[in-house]
Amino acid sequence: MDLDLNKNNKTFKEYFHTIINSRVETFINELSDNHTTYLFSGVLRNYFLNIYEQPRDLDIVLKRKMPSSNLIHILNKYGNYKLNAFGGFKINIKGLSIDIWYIEDTWAIKNNFVKTLNEPIETTVLKSTFFNFSSILYNFKDNKFIYNKIFEDFYKSKTIDIVVEDNLSELLCLINIVYYSEKFELNLSTKVKQYFICRFKNYTRQNFDDIQIKHFNTIKYDYPLLDKFYKNLNYFFR
Repeated sequence: MDLDLNKNNKTFKEYFHTIINSRVETFINELSDNHTTYLFSGVLRNYFLNIYEQPRDLDIVLKRKMPSSNLIHILNKYGNYKLNAFGGFKINIKGLSIDIWYIEDTWAIKNNFVKTLNEPIETTVLKSTFFNFSSILYNFKDNKFIYNKIFEDFYKSKTIDIVVEDNLSELLCLINIVYYSEKFELNLSTKVKQYFICRFKNYTRQNFDDIQIKHFNTIKYDYPLLDKFYKNLNYFFR
């Protein structure tokens, strides 16, 4: 690979310690003692964008080493949990929402949108994400990043792109295109712009309000603002 992101791995542990409360760290350390544990998605993106704030949520994937009963035992020690949309678990620890699932059950893999081709499951997961900035894992115990060219290209260009279009919530993806591009001042690839343009009019104002309240607990973008975003993108494709 052109980049060696692992030269920053010690810095990441320090970064993680500053933005995550000690109870969550203790929880992840206990998971790592019993499973191969990977951090996934947002917190890693934020680190490489130099965003020093607690993430809105945390995604953790585990390799299926111990039986599920072992994971349930650990979850019970840290609070109430419930099943999440990925067939895994959701738990809130000290105000931080955490999604946990077994890596083999990753939605795009389980539903055959991404094929395993005699490669490590970690490599397949990197190709299963919606956004390119999610194509990176961090092995918590080994203190090591696992990534591919998809993430390298994002890191170099700071441009949001789409890896796998199929996902559980197309509507949320549309909102997140607006959210991530504005919050982190990121560019949008042609593929992302076309994705937004082709799908925006499939949903109503109420649809957009409802998904934002569910995901953010508030309406961050009222419909006129979203419609303006859509029209601005459309302008470039005339």
